[in-house]
Amino acid sequence: MGVLIKDPTMFVGVVEGFPRQKLEMDRSYVCHVVGRVNSRGLWLGDDPLTFSLPLLMLQLSLISIITRSIHTLLKPFGQPLIVSQILGGLILGPSILGHNSTFAAKIFPLKGRTVIETLSVFGFMLFIFLIGVKMDPSMVLKSSRKALAIGIMGFFVPYALAGIVATILSHYLSLDHDIASVLPFIAAMLSMTGFPVIACFLAELKILNSEIGRMPLRDAFSLALIMNSKGIVELAMLNDMKKSSVVNEECFSLLIISVVVVTGVISPLVKALYDPSRRYLAYKRRTIFHNKKNEQLHLLACIHSQDNVQAIVNLLEASNPTKESPINLVVLHLVKLAGRSTSQLIAHHPCERPSLGPSQSERIFNVFQKLEQQNHGIVSVHCFKAISPFATMHNDVCSIALEKRTTFIIIPFHKQCRFGELGESPYASRHLNRNVLDKAPCSVGILIDSGKRKKSRSMTEKPAEYQVAVLFFGGPDDREALAYARRMSEHPLVSVTLLHFSALTTDIVGGTARSKMLDAEILSKFRINILQNERVSYQEEVVRDGLGVLSVTRSIECMYDLVMVGRRHTDSQFMSELRKSNEREELGTIGEILAASDLKDGASVLVVQQQTRVWGMHDPEDSTHLRRISL
Repeated sequence: MGVLIKDPTMFVGVVEGFPRQKLEMDRSYVCHVVGRVNSRGLWLGDDPLTFSLPLLMLQLSLISIITRSIHTLLKPFGQPLIVSQILGGLILGPSILGHNSTFAAKIFPLKGRTVIETLSVFGFMLFIFLIGVKMDPSMVLKSSRKALAIGIMGFFVPYALAGIVATILSHYLSLDHDIASVLPFIAAMLSMTGFPVIACFLAELKILNSEIGRMPLRDAFSLALIMNSKGIVELAMLNDMKKSSVVNEECFSLLIISVVVVTGVISPLVKALYDPSRRYLAYKRRTIFHNKKNEQLHLLACIHSQDNVQAIVNLLEASNPTKESPINLVVLHLVKLAGRSTSQLIAHHPCERPSLGPSQSERIFNVFQKLEQQNHGIVSVHCFKAISPFATMHNDVCSIALEKRTTFIIIPFHKQCRFGELGESPYASRHLNRNVLDKAPCSVGILIDSGKRKKSRSMTEKPAEYQVAVLFFGGPDDREALAYARRMSEHPLVSVTLLHFSALTTDIVGGTARSKMLDAEILSKFRINILQNERVSYQEEVVRDGLGVLSVTRSIECMYDLVMVGRRHTDSQFMSELRKSNEREELGTIGEILAASDLKDGASVLVVQQQTRVWGMHDPEDSTHLRRISL
């Protein structure tokens, strides 16, 4: 309780209004002088620390500086912020700096503590609200609600049971109260260290690891550790226990130390055991190479802005949707999150009447919905808008790709236009592309748009063919690109040319004998396809060195609408000669060469990477013998 005083001289009268005995017994009364909020400054003779606002600013500054300094030192060791915050409070508290009576009286006086404690209550409320907003049960807890219940009971049940036992022992056995009170303390220590939780959770690991939960033992154990770690909520509960005299100062201090030790040990263990990207692993092959001939093709097209739309539409039209093999398209508009709001994934539902002032997302979605109408029955479109920071935007891409059973992700290689020429890709977009390539549950294609557009023709003119070239060096990515081109070749307005690079004396790319056998098999089937389709052609390009590869790739830049190539090629002498020190990792060696062209009328480029992550497979090529494409 506080007593507000407008005039310091009135203090005597206020004190006289209260019984002296009550004031001496109840020390919870704090005297505040209304109006002493802000100081005029040292130059005018004021002591800023006797005013509320300067004192609060100093306290917050000290807390921030010490906490952040400790966190900077501990972060390389995998320690969370909560550990640094507890250690910061330990330094500022009565154990170290607060042990000095002058420091405590000047920096953290009783009247100053009431202000900062009140502020902390509001901060705690906002923190809990933020946790509630950000909590997404569909990620981890969706498949482990039982584990969550066990985790909650693992903290409260042992403490409650020990408290009951202590009460019974002290009442019926006349046990000394000090000895009996040790039992709840031991139970609380066990709860804080998480031993009951781990014991209960180990019994459920088998359930989580079965076909029921399909959670690997490693991930289940990591989840058990995560649920044993403690945070702000547990600290607030312990603080209330201390204020309510449930635990004394010594017990409270030991519990706080146990929180620091347990959380400090668990955090680096979880980081070592748990890989968050594993949740995007698919349980089967999701590639165009493994897609059956008359099976629906699931595509995910990522859009940054309207500049990306036309190139993706051209690619989709060339992908040959048919009644036997329709295309299920998911359009994902990626929007950078502004401010500190929570990331959102919003499904778009078309309006019956067009909007008078459509947003950028609506204009993008309208183009693809028009494509769906023009290809009724063979193309279905589902539109989403993802609003998130670039650092975590790949999570939206990968999660929706996994949920929608996507076979192939198309993501633009974002280039900025400078003075009519294509400039360098921003770092944030490159970071996004690399994360998608690393974590995607399916194959990925990075589309580099040259700006070349289809020329409009009159009704009497013959429709123009879409010219596609495939550069084949060898490896799973090149086989995926060729499988996509094979699908395109069945379109009546698409012609496909395969350029197979080989060398006279050595292998142009490295690789295992199995990989080379698969390359030879797909090339052989493609040659057979030439006899059945006049729009398909094959060229053997024999080169001597890396310069020969450069010469061929640059000679075809203006001959085609689209050039397709694999992203990864096993290291060899040829690739070493072509590789640059400033090569962009997301494009690979050949993709970098094709993207470096500044010609406005050059071909668009699709850099393809076959699915790299399959559940239970160390080598993704292990399953390629299970299903073959028929070219």
